[in-house]
Amino acid sequence: MHLRSLAPLLAVTLLAASCSNSEETVPATTIAPTTAAPAASQISALDTVPEALQFTSTLVDGTTFDAATLAGGDVLFWFWAPT
Repeated sequence: MHLRSLAPLLAVTLLAASCSNSEETVPATTIAPTTAAPAASQISALDTVPEALQFTSTLVDGTTFDAATLAGGDVLFWFWAPT
């Protein structure tokens, strides 16, 4: 390759390297999941369980999941099943 064709590549590489953060990053700590979810009976009388959260399911480890325990908070479901 000619020097002229390598010059733009070298310039972009140097620019990208100069923009990097030189500080050492610390990995985020892992938060252990809680062992007990709040029971549906702990939901106050003012809170109503939406129809979308009125179901139960069996988890991969064999325990039962009650979606009503999530009422009142933000929820993101990721349905996954091992093969």
